[in-house]
Formats: sequence, C-alpha cells, structure tokens
Amino acid sequence: MEHQAKRIAQIAGAGMLAACLSLGAFMPSHALAEPKEQTPATQFFNSESGTWEQGPRSQYGEIAITYDTTQGTWQDPGLDTSDGNDNGTHQNGTYQVVIPTYISHEGLNAGAIQTSDTYQILVRGVIPEGKLIRVDAECQPEIASEGNYRIQQTTHQEKTVWSPADCMGTVHEDGSLSGTPSNDIISTEGTMYAAGSFTGHVFYTAEMKTQGK
Repeated sequence: MEHQAKRIAQIAGAGMLAACLSLGAFMPSHALAEPKEQTPATQFFNSESGTWEQGPRSQYGEIAITYDTTQGTWQDPGLDTSDGNDNGTHQNGTYQVVIPTYISHEGLNAGAIQTSDTYQILVRGVIPEGKLIRVDAECQPEIASEGNYRIQQTTHQEKTVWSPADCMGTVHEDGSLSGTPSNDIISTEGTMYAAGSFTGHVFYTAEMKTQGK
C-alpha cells in the first residue's frame, strides 16, 4: 500500500567551492630571471622599411585581443527570486549545490509503509573551463524506530554530473543564473506495528573534477 502524506520541503543553499593557490620562494639575486621586454602599447607602419615597427615586424599589423572571465563574478537569485536586491555575488570559478532541508510524512497509518518522494536539487555557478561538478547522494539502507521496527530506504539520482553550461543555465532578467535542476527520489518500505517515529537521512557530497577523468 502506498501512502502519500503531507510533505514539507524547504530549500537551503549548500556547498560552494572556491580554490586559490599562491606560491612564493626566496631565491638568491643571481638566480632571478631577467625581466622580459615589455610589449609596446602601440605599433606603426614604416613606409621606408615597408614593415610594421615595434610590433611583429612583418608586412601587416597585428592587435592581440584577450577575453578573460577568470576575474569576473556571477549572481545567484537569492532566497526570493522575485527580488533582484536579494541576489548574492560570487567569484567566477565557484558553484552552489542547493538541496531541500527536510521531507516530512505525518499522519501515516500503522502497518505496511511504502513511500516515494521526488524532490529537486540544483547546481549553479561559473566553474573553470574543462571542469565539471559531480554530486552524489547516499542514504541509510535501513533505519530503525525506538521499538526496533525497521524500514528500508533507497535513493535514485536523475543526474550526477553538471558541465559548465549546466552550471550556468540561463541568465535571468536581473542578471542571476538559473543553473540546472535535477529530480532525485528517496523511497521507503517496511512495516510499523506501533505508534512511533522513524528518522532517516540522505547525505550529499559535491566535488569539482576534471572532464574526462
């Protein structure tokens, strides 16, 4: 018998990862590398020599253009998605994993218990190129009440890997990122012979990994 009872789900932000590495060393002055020649800010064509001076010194001028997003930022929509002032700002290279705080079943009848809850998780952010986010869920396979009655739990994930495009999703009108949601399922089955309460858990871990590894 399947019993669908009252469910309460409250979304709470979780897991943001940011990494920063800094290296320094003391070296004798004679071991320091000579400073590289700085590229001039401008170049010009010399008609006498027929070449471009202070640049690649060829028959054409070349302008190097760099587009870099490593120092940029991204916004989450906050707790109230309708309020643009509620947004949070984060450094590029970071992400968030959002999961429910709890799921509650109340008013269950004694006897055979069988439930199945589908809930949404979300990953959003701007992660480095060539990376992906791996999210894993694990539940207690069996939980016991105070009277030692036992219920089995199983969990299923619709999605476990988020690419950079998945993490970004779409950009809302207020500039915040939608990220990409996924539906997970927690199921229980067992028999309760008395009035009592079970408490189980689903544990989540998140990790940034290199694509292809």
